[in-house]
Amino acid sequence: LHEPNLIVAGVVVFLLFGTASAAQVVLHTLTTRTARLAGRSLLLLALALIELGLGLSSLALFLAGTVIGGLGIGLAFMGSLAAINQVAPPEQRAALVSAFFVAAYGGVSAPVVGVGLLAQDTNLLVASICLAAVIALLLLLTLAAVLWPVRRAAVKVGNR
Repeated sequence: LHEPNLIVAGVVVFLLFGTASAAQVVLHTLTTRTARLAGRSLLLLALALIELGLGLSSLALFLAGTVIGGLGIGLAFMGSLAAINQVAPPEQRAALVSAFFVAAYGGVSAPVVGVGLLAQDTNLLVASICLAAVIALLLLLTLAAVLWPVRRAAVKVGNR
């Protein structure tokens, strides 16, 4: 976006994490499944808006994607962590939650390095689009994984 004002960069980070935090506080009554589905769906929309904002040099689209992304991250994170806590045996809960946090932080930091490396050989927009495509694919796969048990359970009930 070629925005030289560092306050804008700070506002973007604040919007992302502030919205994620607010979503968890306000929407904590959602079921884990609803939070995971809504979070991943919102993240797909956010990716599209962010990439569109970058491609069109539109700060408004970029910020809209950032806010929607924060909402999606907050819901996906909350729903996933709650699901782990629900299904983990008490004696393994701490280990599984720790593994979740390691995976989450790795999932946040590794793409940043990847985009930086790819941007050296291409440009930031191309690198960002490549990352968005990979993330979109992963989101679609995890959406399918969240939806699949419901379909499988419905088939089992129908066969009885």
